[in-house]
Amino acid sequence: MNKPLLQAAAIALLLLLAGCSPSVMSITLKTYTPRPVETVQILNASQGQEAPQPSDTIGEVLVMRTAIKAKDEYDRLSDLAAEVTAKEGGDILLVTQYKRPNFWSSRHVLRGIMLLHAPTVGTHPTAEATESRPPRHIFKMDGGYGWTAGDFFQPLNNIYRNRYSPSWRASYSYMLLPTVGLKLAYDGTHYDFPTNDLTQHYVGLGLTSRYYLPRNWVVDEAFTLGCAFANDEIKKQHSFGATCDLGVEYMLTQHVGIGAEFNLIYSRYLSPYANSSLIKPGTWDLDENLLRLSLTGGLRSYI
Repeated sequence: MNKPLLQAAAIALLLLLAGCSPSVMSITLKTYTPRPVETVQILNASQGQEAPQPSDTIGEVLVMRTAIKAKDEYDRLSDLAAEVTAKEGGDILLVTQYKRPNFWSSRHVLRGIMLLHAPTVGTHPTAEATESRPPRHIFKMDGGYGWTAGDFFQPLNNIYRNRYSPSWRASYSYMLLPTVGLKLAYDGTHYDFPTNDLTQHYVGLGLTSRYYLPRNWVVDEAFTLGCAFANDEIKKQHSFGATCDLGVEYMLTQHVGIGAEFNLIYSRYLSPYANSSLIKPGTWDLDENLLRLSLTGGLRSYI
């Protein structure tokens, strides 16, 4: 198996693993002093269990996980929900719903109410009316470096392979659902050759999904289709392009974060020297199939 296929297989595996990561979301009416997760009692309303009174409602928590097999994930998801409950200062998690995958959905879903039993006199919430609901608009600005597998045809019969180059990226995502949305992406890179430099740009539109993990971590993935543009100082070209992205980010605040992404970018060009006397006919397949893997990082903005 050649290097481009190995890279594609690695990205596919990473996307599969990201798709299995749980998403954790919560709506918090108030928060108390955080406590150890071991002190949180997990109750199940479907089994007739009720929260002891008096109890103060802290908020609601939702945990989702995509799974290929419909095995029971109740314990794992309830433990994640209990971590959120402890972080917000609660000591009771009342599970109100648990759904396994079915014909209509491939997700395990657990909902629960976070409670604090019998707050002591003088205990007051540390915050009011806060929430960790996922943002609707997501902006990214990134820079980094990439490696390209492919043949670049240059004048005087020069052919360059496996080039490293700087990369810069920008994107905007609009979330149709808390974890699924549309993504508009831009990618650019510049190759410094001895004869002619090559600049490449890509613009595409596709789908993205985000998985919210505990402690403000997020894993996201995306696939876009679009148009790639290349300029080697002799001829400008455009062609079909596609990208696969896998990223991780940390939400510093409700509106600002930092993150890094692996990006797999494919484009195909007809060589500008296909009819040139400088290249012997039949020597090479003059179509340029470029497969670039880049690692970039930068700022995130949430609205």
